[in-house]
Amino acid sequence: MLLCNKKVGETDFSEYTSVFIPYCTQDIHFGDNKETSYGVQHVGAHNIFGTLQWIFENFPNPESIFITGCSAGATPLPVLYDLINTHYNKDGGDNSVNIDVVADSSVFLTPISFMKNYLSTWNIDTILDKIDFDFEEYRFNESFPSAVLDHVLERSKKTDDIAYVSHDADGISLYYYKIMSEGINGLFGRDRGLSSAEQDMYKMSKVRPSSHRKMNDEESDPVLIKWWQQMNNSMNLAESTHINFDSFVMEGDGHCSFGLNVPLEYEGFKDWLANLLDEDKTEADIPTAQSTPTDTISASSNTDTLPTTNASMVDTTPSSEANDMSAAAGQVSSSVCILVMCFLLSWKLLISHK
Repeated sequence: MLLCNKKVGETDFSEYTSVFIPYCTQDIHFGDNKETSYGVQHVGAHNIFGTLQWIFENFPNPESIFITGCSAGATPLPVLYDLINTHYNKDGGDNSVNIDVVADSSVFLTPISFMKNYLSTWNIDTILDKIDFDFEEYRFNESFPSAVLDHVLERSKKTDDIAYVSHDADGISLYYYKIMSEGINGLFGRDRGLSSAEQDMYKMSKVRPSSHRKMNDEESDPVLIKWWQQMNNSMNLAESTHINFDSFVMEGDGHCSFGLNVPLEYEGFKDWLANLLDEDKTEADIPTAQSTPTDTISASSNTDTLPTTNASMVDTTPSSEANDMSAAAGQVSSSVCILVMCFLLSWKLLISHK
């Protein structure tokens, strides 16, 4: 079921070193707030920076990098790409590292009620500052996710691809869209009303469509239609503006599970992914875009440092074990496959390490 043992086109992921970033901080890997009134430590940004520092130290010259993630693990991938791209390609030139991104079932949309009432609790300013994104301009603006994606794509190498994969009637994404739009008291804290995975799934079943319907079907859930229109419009806008953004849409109700295993079972996805993963792309291979941004912002050079707030939470001293792992990894391959995975509900995640 894992992407790590698959060969897609000419890309053999079994030759890659895989790095997993698990998730339990309830902040889509963006948080920088250890002190909350409800007991959750939103320190996802510290997990990201700690992991990246280990990668940068142990893989100084990777051949190529592939980044993917599921659900809330897919949501931060543009920012994660920017941090990695800035580090490895800050000097430019012919030796730049090829990086491709596929975000699977990203919980992309951010309704205004959530931004006003909850988002500030995470303190995502720290990690957004690292990519030079002006969050103040979009703090209470529903176009925030599209603005981040656009910002990252403007700064990206045009030989790198950033792509989104989604079902057009994704019940889980719709569930969280409704929660963020309408609010459920206590959901985002220790005393939340939904105390088990079964209750979560029960709530989700109230908004999940029983079967796929055309988006213009009068019997379709109006919230589903609104959710999909906003998702579709966002992806279409990115595709029309940036030559290195793409999307793959699957019909029906579905969500990611692990390592792209759901879309890999969908007809046409494997060929689409193989084309995206072409590692021999050069600037000469990229066609001229019909519509391109006029202003390109230079990448920041400060992504090697950890956030200053709560920085003591991360051990920045390389261990002898890490050095041993680096040497072993170098004997196998100098490529890196980075997989950011998470589960939004109370499902168990088993991680093996060797």
